Amino acid sequence: SCEALPLVIEAVAAHDQLAALAAYPGRVWLVNGSRDPFRADERDFLRACRNGRLILLPRRGHLGVLAAPGPLARLVDDLCSQAEPCSPAGLTA
Repeated sequence: SCEALPLVIEAVAAHDQLAALAAYPGRVWLVNGSRDPFRADERDFLRACRNGRLILLPRRGHLGVLAAPGPLARLVDDLCSQAEPCSPAGLTA
């Protein structure tokens, strides 16, 4: 909705992404297309992570995964297989 767009832009602009990454204790995968023109600050994002990994999808731009979702789907499947299972909060095994 065009009416909501200014509020969305304001909220995104006010969000400190580097601080949020630095505060997050878990594993973070930063996935970018190797040809994405918005990759300029990716190393800053990686340094902000406590346990981060930068993954580049070859020959992909900013919206490249929309045109060819298969490589991203395979990557997500691979990363999920590496994730450690966790129990829901408050439940014990």
